[in-house]
Amino acid sequence: MTPKSFFRLLIVFSFVWLIVAVTVSTLTIPSLPQSLLDYLLQHTPDRPGFIPQSASKGVALMVSLVVLVISIATIIGMWRFRPWARVLFVFGTGLGLLSQIFAGPTVLPGAAAFCFSVAEFTQGATVAIAFLPPVSDLFSTPKV
Repeated sequence: MTPKSFFRLLIVFSFVWLIVAVTVSTLTIPSLPQSLLDYLLQHTPDRPGFIPQSASKGVALMVSLVVLVISIATIIGMWRFRPWARVLFVFGTGLGLLSQIFAGPTVLPGAAAFCFSVAEFTQGATVAIAFLPPVSDLFSTPKV
């Protein structure tokens, strides 16, 4: 397997794990003890963790759309080995992890927490591999 195809496979793998994590979370939430289910029903946020709960729903929607568009552009840039995409991916991954600080308490079944951890690990591996040879060489701009 070439470094190029391995890196692309890692990008796909990280997003597949994120989808698996959301699916496992959705399917296993009912297995939580009743007191935690009650907590979840009473404290369900209506905004993503990176947007303060005090923000209006319109602002939350606009910020979410901007983040979505930048995320899609970053993934396309990573897939096509654009130099700017590595930097955006690092900032996006870092901000995503930091936003968890402001998201409040998290209640997840063990299987879902495991899947989210694997997804975060693969994103970290993607960041590391993007800056290490031979993959980093694919991001260098061609000399004219």
